[in-house]
Amino acid sequence: MSRTGSLRDRSAAERRVDPVGYGRRLPVPAPLLVLGSVISVQSGQALGKQLIGTAGGPMGAVALRLLLAALLLLLLWRPRRLPADRESRLLILAFGAAIAGMNLVYLALERMPLGVAVTIQLTGPLAVSLATSRRARDAAWGLLAAAGIACFMLPGSSSSGPLSVTGLTFAVLSAVTRWCSPTL
Repeated sequence: MSRTGSLRDRSAAERRVDPVGYGRRLPVPAPLLVLGSVISVQSGQALGKQLIGTAGGPMGAVALRLLLAALLLLLLWRPRRLPADRESRLLILAFGAAIAGMNLVYLALERMPLGVAVTIQLTGPLAVSLATSRRARDAAWGLLAAAGIACFMLPGSSSSGPLSVTGLTFAVLSAVTRWCSPTL
């Protein structure tokens, strides 16, 4: 298959092995990629929370984070050209919109503790894992995680007082976009 072929023309197995279409396998095992992603996102959010005051607010922290990510991507991988087909371009736009929505968590971080905001944000992927689990054991682990999240809502569970409704709204909106992004 040529580089310019549509993603739709390839089988699902081919798209998993080679999501970009350049005919090579991913050199790093998937679990290590997931672990690296989790470490990167969580440490980035913790650093971003600290930068909110000095970067001109949450949007300044988001701008710095996205600028650094863009520079790193340009250093590590530079696409030769954008895909020509409409389906691929729409997928890129949808992915960009999901990333923008996930960054709503920074507006929540300005108003609530880091752990609470990030935990609420992660309910999106948790909902996806519960909805798609095929084994009872997987569902049980997901329900246990949901019970842990519910503990944040118990009276007296937050040392900083009641949670901000605005912060909760932004964290939930970020969770919704995290829920949508795995389906892309």
